[in-house]
Amino acid sequence: TGLRNTFVGASAGDVTTTAADNVGVGHNALGGNILGSDSVAIGKDALEEQNPAGSSIVSMNNTAVGTSAGQKITTGTVNTYLGSKAGLANIVGHNNVALGFNSLLTDSHGSQSTAVGVGALQVQDNGTTATNFLNTAVGYNAGVAVSTGVNNTLIGANAGILTNTGHSNTFIGQDAGGSNTSGDSNIVIGNG
Repeated sequence: TGLRNTFVGASAGDVTTTAADNVGVGHNALGGNILGSDSVAIGKDALEEQNPAGSSIVSMNNTAVGTSAGQKITTGTVNTYLGSKAGLANIVGHNNVALGFNSLLTDSHGSQSTAVGVGALQVQDNGTTATNFLNTAVGYNAGVAVSTGVNNTLIGANAGILTNTGHSNTFIGQDAGGSNTSGDSNIVIGNG
């Protein structure tokens, strides 16, 4: 139902009644979506819970490709998740990009982060507080332990691997900043 929607797979787009311009491919892809439009979900449980509040159609502009990618999103918009479990726990966050298995896995309310690589920013989360994290992590397990830290740039395999609450750090290189846990405003360039 709705307009210009394409759904393929058991329970894909099952409850969509008024939303438009969605693509859902895979078991439960966009399965709970009623009013969210302009989204693409490919993979089992991708964007399964997307459903904006209210009674009007909302242009969500979410893209999720992979098993359980963006599964918990309800009102979050303009997110791109590629990889199994990428952005799995995001509920209300906006403007995130996660590419790779378990990237941005546990972040439920965070916005404006970029995680590229298996495990990048895997545990970033500030609980039920909406946070503009502004973290960028590129590389295998880059920023894997960042929990509440903000404004970090972590580039390279295992860059900032122990950083959890530290903010405004720049670590570039394999294992760069490897011993930092909560330090702020550090710059490390080169392999750790």
